[in-house]
Amino acid sequence: MGKAPARRRRILALLGLATAVLGAAGSMIAPGRADSFTFQRYKGYDNETAIRMAGQELNGRFPAGSSLDEAVGTLKAAGAECRILEKYPDFVYCTHEHADAGLRALFVTVEWKLLVYFDKATRRTTRIEVNRGFTGL
Repeated sequence: MGKAPARRRRILALLGLATAVLGAAGSMIAPGRADSFTFQRYKGYDNETAIRMAGQELNGRFPAGSSLDEAVGTLKAAGAECRILEKYPDFVYCTHEHADAGLRALFVTVEWKLLVYFDKATRRTTRIEVNRGFTGL
């Protein structure tokens, strides 16, 4: 009889440890990693911060050696238009425009430009560069 409660305590302790490990692993996933990428996530941030955060997210999702088609597909799903420019065949050029937050949204459009560099032989990404600017008044 004395062994049953001790065994239950060990099982509960192991379950608690497994839950803690899984929780810690989940918290190490980059912000936004568990859900889809959106440009609107960076509304309201200054340019420097938005560029840095979006670049970190995209390069975290698609480190060097990732599938080019998957990276471009994610950007297209977020509303970007992507194409390879004849003059610059070493990268996929993607753009996205949306209104910003607040009163500024009435007069200003946020324009994102992304360059997804890739290895032509393998069609694997080598890096993603992000830029953002404002157009309008």
